[in-house]
Amino acid sequence: MFFAGPCFEKVNQENRLCKTDAKIVDVIHTDGYSSYFDPADWFAPVNHYGTLLPLGTVDFYPNGGYYQPGIGHFTIAGSHHRSIELYCWSIKNPGKFKTNTVLDGKPDFEKPVEKYANSKVTAEMGFHSAGKDTGLFYIETESQEPWVAAKLSDYFCCVV
Repeated sequence: MFFAGPCFEKVNQENRLCKTDAKIVDVIHTDGYSSYFDPADWFAPVNHYGTLLPLGTVDFYPNGGYYQPGIGHFTIAGSHHRSIELYCWSIKNPGKFKTNTVLDGKPDFEKPVEKYANSKVTAEMGFHSAGKDTGLFYIETESQEPWVAAKLSDYFCCVV
């Protein structure tokens, strides 16, 4: 059994999710610690419910893994719930969350990685993740569905 909750990454380490819990542990980090505190959130005891710490065989960090775009004021759990929205959307949208961008370093509890690098490996976040790849992947998402911006290659154009 695994337990989570605010600050669980420091308090309950022996009972949290880890990469040895299954053959493939695919993690989507959307609400890790950020030193940024929105004044609208000052009433809350913490500014995050997730973690930046790598926990899986493959870890995805949409928008860096903490504050997510489009989350309004007084919704600290909004970034946390975004991982569920992204995963659910991935079910009917295979191939849309592919990325070959990786974190250029390893995040720590209070230190997100804000530099990224291209990789030869392409991984897919969400339901259609092949699970064969390992690493810490970055992907940028929009503030609402469709979560990823269309690429120029998604359009067909013919000039005659």
